[in-house]
Amino acid sequence: HLNGLRKNLVVLGAHGRLVSLHSGDGRKLWATHVPIACASKASSDASFDVPSDLRVLRAALSGDSASAGGGAELLVVGRTSAGSYTCTLDGHTGAVLEAKTFDGGVSHVLQPTHVVDSLHRHPVILVVRKADGTREARAVPNDISPELKAQLARGVHFYEADAQRGALRGYAVTTNLQVSETWAMNFPGRHLLSLAQPQAGEAVHSHVKVLGDRSVLYRHINPNLLFVASGVSPADTRGRWTATMDGGVSTGTGSAVAPADASSSSTRLADRLRPARGSMVHVHLLDAVSGRVLYSISHDDAVGPVRCVISENFVVYMYHSLRHSTTEVSVLELYDDSARLTARTVSDVVFEMVPTAIPAWLARSLHIETDVYNQTMSAHAPPPLRVLGQSYFLSASVRAMGISQTLMGLASKLVYFAEEGSGQVFSVDKRLLDPRRPVKVEATHREEGLMQYSEHLPMGFNQFSLTHGHNVALVSKVVSFPSRLESTCHVVVLGLDMLYHRMQPSASFDTLNEDFSHAFLVLTITALAVGSVVTGRMAKRADLKVKWR
Repeated sequence: HLNGLRKNLVVLGAHGRLVSLHSGDGRKLWATHVPIACASKASSDASFDVPSDLRVLRAALSGDSASAGGGAELLVVGRTSAGSYTCTLDGHTGAVLEAKTFDGGVSHVLQPTHVVDSLHRHPVILVVRKADGTREARAVPNDISPELKAQLARGVHFYEADAQRGALRGYAVTTNLQVSETWAMNFPGRHLLSLAQPQAGEAVHSHVKVLGDRSVLYRHINPNLLFVASGVSPADTRGRWTATMDGGVSTGTGSAVAPADASSSSTRLADRLRPARGSMVHVHLLDAVSGRVLYSISHDDAVGPVRCVISENFVVYMYHSLRHSTTEVSVLELYDDSARLTARTVSDVVFEMVPTAIPAWLARSLHIETDVYNQTMSAHAPPPLRVLGQSYFLSASVRAMGISQTLMGLASKLVYFAEEGSGQVFSVDKRLLDPRRPVKVEATHREEGLMQYSEHLPMGFNQFSLTHGHNVALVSKVVSFPSRLESTCHVVVLGLDMLYHRMQPSASFDTLNEDFSHAFLVLTITALAVGSVVTGRMAKRADLKVKWR
């Protein structure tokens, strides 16, 4: 579609079935069972398991030609009885193009967004764990040049987490596709409740935020930011739970003793067990490259589950508060607090945003730094941060979260919440989650567009609903991706059911309404053109008469 409003949605099911759906009307374009299709193509007698990962190697963009590589290509990765396999499929027909097997199990699939080969493909790196416990990296497709392989592996980092032991380890991929451990971190006595990172390749419209008093805050944009939440697991009953059964006696050690004549079953007792006061959720923001802790905060009387989304310079996460017996949503915004940046004014920022328009000699004579946006930041020496935070109550249990993604990042951000019981998905404007919302609104706040602080988030009203009354059972993920119009993004809700929705976070500022009269526009332009010709001739005749007098 011209504006990217029609998409080919490819979904991988839990049992290995790959289905392509048309986003316009939801009709099925093609479907295939990946293990069977890939096994028939590969020259191997091993049995193929359900694939664990699906990636887009090449998207079908308008203007693609067969000579340039043509249509879309998909890559699926999975395990076999003897190792692992990769399978390349045609994105338009579902036909298997190539299937290969190799030893070892794939633990990570990494796809840097900045590397594109001559066939417009985005190669991936597979981290393979061998039988002896060592790791190695493989580039897929393997027909790319050695120079592109080195470029692909440059600056690639990943991590592994052991949620039960509360352990994190960071790794780096070298240019010769070797894997080395770079850092490790342990959380003794705690479980890892949630991990999150920003979406790769996210568009950021502006790195600055102008306040109502004309001061400037510089956003700290870190694509390697890692959110880590740790604490007591909801499934952990070892001395951390108390019972609230009527007639029950608390032992003080976390177990509960019911009277001998209690008629309630053990299942009902387990349903009424609640975490003891004193439970905490610890939140850490790490740099995934160096393992350095950028910011930490602890929430008293709180337990999981913890959900989180990261976008631009802000982190939104939710947890269950025991003190208030409800869901709490917290937001953190990260800003660069370096002295050289905080001293800048709005006029400095304007000059810095147009460095190519200023000659180098003029910039030097005016003492204007034109390379502020070209300066790199080392993960091993991060700048001082200014972190702003605020918390809100949410009158619903949240099963999954998502964030809107647009083409240039100019439109407003929407945070999506999938409700636990009702199967409804709601959107909340990021402006409602601004940590700078004041208790008393002043003139500078109105100029900036800040709303008065309210401890409750508006959720559940019809104007915020994506599902419009349709129940999406067991939501596991809310995914958003941009179209070619800045005003419009696509949202897919995945679970036992699947829902597709086209969203406009800031209304349709770059499109015409559906009821727009194109005939009236053509008529108006025609009338203006005819009128300009007629009036031009009349002016010439009037000029000529004046000259003959």
